[in-house]
Amino acid sequence: MFPIFLLISMAQSTEVDSITKRDEIVEVMAPLDVEANRRIQKALRRANRFGRCSTKRLYKALGKTLRAGPEGLYMVAPMEMYSNWGGDIPNDGASKSDSIYERVRVYESPPIALYPLGNVIRVNTHIIAGDKFSHFFNVGWTYYTIHYQDNEPVEAAIDYGETTERTIWGLMTTGVFSWADLSANFAGMRFWASVLGESDVLGRELHPLVTCEHGDWVQSREFSWAHWIDASWDEGINCNDYAPRFADKIQEVNEQRLNSGLPICPIQPAECVLIRKNLGTFADSLVNPLCTD
Repeated sequence: MFPIFLLISMAQSTEVDSITKRDEIVEVMAPLDVEANRRIQKALRRANRFGRCSTKRLYKALGKTLRAGPEGLYMVAPMEMYSNWGGDIPNDGASKSDSIYERVRVYESPPIALYPLGNVIRVNTHIIAGDKFSHFFNVGWTYYTIHYQDNEPVEAAIDYGETTERTIWGLMTTGVFSWADLSANFAGMRFWASVLGESDVLGRELHPLVTCEHGDWVQSREFSWAHWIDASWDEGINCNDYAPRFADKIQEVNEQRLNSGLPICPIQPAECVLIRKNLGTFADSLVNPLCTD
């Protein structure tokens, strides 16, 4: 357990409360879009140094600018770093004492008990945590390699993500199983397929983000988080599951909030209908059963 906890500590991995004070969170999609497009352009300049539109060089360059590397201790994607500490992004979120985790003790979840809760942001009206960008680019790439490059079923990629939520990135460490993480992973796989306009697992047309023109890679459309982020990334709607060692304490806090007239997850049940429709046959694997119509 110690080596795993050490890795999480080094990455400053924290959980968030996406319900408390959510109405105070400001919209930050515009600077996030600018940063993502800046990084894509940087990757294309790198990939075009030797011309000839090499697909291998393209993905390698995009990986360097979008996926985790030395800067994020090989776990935290640059966009997560930017969303947490970028000068244009405010630091918002609940304090531990006001959160759903107020009763969790160090022996139940060292990361939750010892570290401040993470930053939450509003992107295209949706409340999300910065770690979703790492899930989108990092784990989404793993999903992409499993399904698109290794020709395994989509379910094999989803199973991989579920395993990580039950072990190193979830129940085994923080004690939190995030369905929103699974949805961000899935969206990330679709993003990587959209880079060159490959077939979409949801059967929709993925217009290429990048095309080859005169021997160089060119960005053919602007990237926008509005195309990818929906309510399924919001842990206040696509609710978490918790490890048995402290799930009862979360339940106690929720019951207390209900008795005080305060909302609990899923805070906007109507969104559950929309995200389940959007995810189709994959919804049951990506959305908490509490989030239903």
